Amino acid sequence: MRIRNEELLIKESLDHLSEFVDGIYIFDDVSTDITVEICKAHHKVKGIIEEKVWGGTLSRENNGTNY
Repeated sequence: MRIRNEELLIKESLDHLSEFVDGIYIFDDVSTDITVEICKAHHKVKGIIEEKVWGGTLSRENNGTNY
C-alpha cells in the first residue's frame, strides 16, 4: 500500500483492509506527519519501506520488488 501524509485516514483504511488480508506492507513516500507511527502500531502491518527522498514512482516500485 503506497502512502504519504495520510494520518487522518490511514487507521480506518488499515482496519478495513485487514478484514481481507493476512498482512499489509506499506511503502511510505516521505510522510511528514505521524502516518508511519500509526502504521507501525497496526497489528496487520508486516513491514514498512520508507523512502528517505521523494524519489518518484520508479524509485518506489524498484524498492518494492526487493520484498
